[in-house]
Amino acid sequence: MNSSQLGRLAWLGSAVLSLSACGTLYRLDVTAHNDASVEIGNTYVIASGDPDLSVRSPEFAVYADQLERALASSGYHRLPEEQLTSADMAIYLSADVDAPTKKYYQANRQVYETGPDDSPVRGSRGSSANSSSPIQQQAARIIAATETPPEQELIGNEELPFERTVYTKRLSIVAVDLQAYLKEIAAVGRADASRREIWSVDVKTTGSPNDLQEVVPVMIAAAQPFIGTSTEDDMLIKMSETDKRIQAIKFDQ
Repeated sequence: MNSSQLGRLAWLGSAVLSLSACGTLYRLDVTAHNDASVEIGNTYVIASGDPDLSVRSPEFAVYADQLERALASSGYHRLPEEQLTSADMAIYLSADVDAPTKKYYQANRQVYETGPDDSPVRGSRGSSANSSSPIQQQAARIIAATETPPEQELIGNEELPFERTVYTKRLSIVAVDLQAYLKEIAAVGRADASRREIWSVDVKTTGSPNDLQEVVPVMIAAAQPFIGTSTEDDMLIKMSETDKRIQAIKFDQ
């Protein structure tokens, strides 16, 4: 293996160690909308906004519990499903992941060249390792271990192309006026009833993890500060997977 290959392996190794130490870094786009004209209470039930995500599934139960923890910090109080007619809001939760795509990158690495080894040849002429005494051999090993390594000279930069398989994950949280919706259902039927949106938060992130159960708590944590607010543009949020806010969403404290 030549010095260039060794350098590339060292560079890749240091990059992997750096990522492992910091954890996955997520870049999330968050958009929030709020209808300030609506005054409503703080009780709610959680419903599925995705026909492929059943409210009876274990996956939905995990997401709903994580969302409940986020909403509790904003003063919202979750009611059990059997108290549907008493809740002020129905909060619809949906999460999905797109098909994988490829992203291509270029990384720059400094390239060094090792200069000639000018260290003197040790040992007397005509002697050999085989003819040296054990003490002489041990001394030679100590000297070799403490020798100053040859100097390296920077000779340029090298571009290292690489590709990653990435997935776009989305989370949508929509709160509607539940009592008004129930009245409209009673008047015109579910098929023709419309839901009045009170507030919503949408989150999108693109990266390597494709396990929704791993990424949903991250997206909920990113959405948490924007619940019940409005943003004019997409907000870029950066969060490490070790962030305490994510841990609080994942696990009941």
